[in-house]
Amino acid sequence: RDPTVLDGAIIQGDAYVDAQLGLGKGNYKTSIFQYYFMKLILAYTFERDELAAEMYDKCMEFDPEKNARGRPTIFVNAFYGALAALSMERRDPSNPKWKGIIDAVLPRMERWAKASAWNCEHKLLFLRAELLANSGSQDEAVAAYEKAIQLARE
Repeated sequence: RDPTVLDGAIIQGDAYVDAQLGLGKGNYKTSIFQYYFMKLILAYTFERDELAAEMYDKCMEFDPEKNARGRPTIFVNAFYGALAALSMERRDPSNPKWKGIIDAVLPRMERWAKASAWNCEHKLLFLRAELLANSGSQDEAVAAYEKAIQLARE
C-alpha cells in the first residue's frame, strides 16, 4: 500500500478535494490546502520527490498565507517545499524552477529563525546543509547537518 495515498475510512483522497471544491463556501480552501499539505509531508517522507514537488505546487495554489491554519503550518509548508525542491534539483539541476523555490523560501526561513529560533533555526540549517550537499561541499554539509541535529535536540 502506498503511504502517500490518503484513502480510507476518514478521507477518500481526491474525492475529498472534489467535494470541497463542489461546496464552494466556508473554509473549503483551508481544507484543500491542509489535504495537499499532509500529502506533501508524506510524499517527502517516503521519498516520492516528484509527488512532493507537485503537492507543494498545489499548496501554493491555495495561498498558505491565507488558508493555512496558523504560522507553524506556513513555515512547515515552506520547509517541506524547499526540501522537495532540493531533492528535485539533485535530479534535474538545469530546471530553474527548483532554484526559484529554494531562493524564495530561504529568506523567509531566515526571518522565521530569527523570530522563533527554537522552532525554525534547525530547519534553516538543515536546508543550508542540503544546499551544500547539492553543491558538492560534503565536509561543510556534514558540519551543517550536525549543527542542525544539535539544535533540533536542544
